[in-house]
Amino acid sequence: MSQKNRTSIQIAKSYRKRYGVDWPCAIRELALLGVALNRDWVERLNRSLAGHHQARARRKAARKLNLITSESDQTFAYIAGYTENGVPFGVTWEECRRMPV
Repeated sequence: MSQKNRTSIQIAKSYRKRYGVDWPCAIRELALLGVALNRDWVERLNRSLAGHHQARARRKAARKLNLITSESDQTFAYIAGYTENGVPFGVTWEECRRMPV
């Protein structure tokens, strides 16, 4: 397939889609193949990806905080429900502490 009249961004996008790789992998592999990519675009893309990862970590922490601040008691960090006899069940504080952030 000829890459004439295509920008480096278009090449990177099609490479990523064709081979099912993420952006950092596509950029590394194209660099190894000798494709010259626009440095400014690569830097902007990396900043964007870093921001995406930070936002995802914040959302994950917020979900965990929401889990903790919802209905709880001394035994359970999150009470999912109660049995017919009124015994609570859910995520214990110990299980919550072992969860990765």
